[in-house]
Amino acid sequence: MPPIDITRGDGVRYDVVAIGNALVDVIAAVPDEFLVNEDVVKGSMTLVDSTR
Repeated sequence: MPPIDITRGDGVRYDVVAIGNALVDVIAAVPDEFLVNEDVVKGSMTLVDSTR
């Protein structure tokens, strides 16, 4: 991907680099039994990887 030149109206130039993974929130209504079966605590944050 070619670099993008971002320059403000006053001539100040910005170089921006971003590397990483996006964090995505998923809000879903599920029965409490689903949380128990998946070993998830209600109201908690769970990072999900390819094995989960």
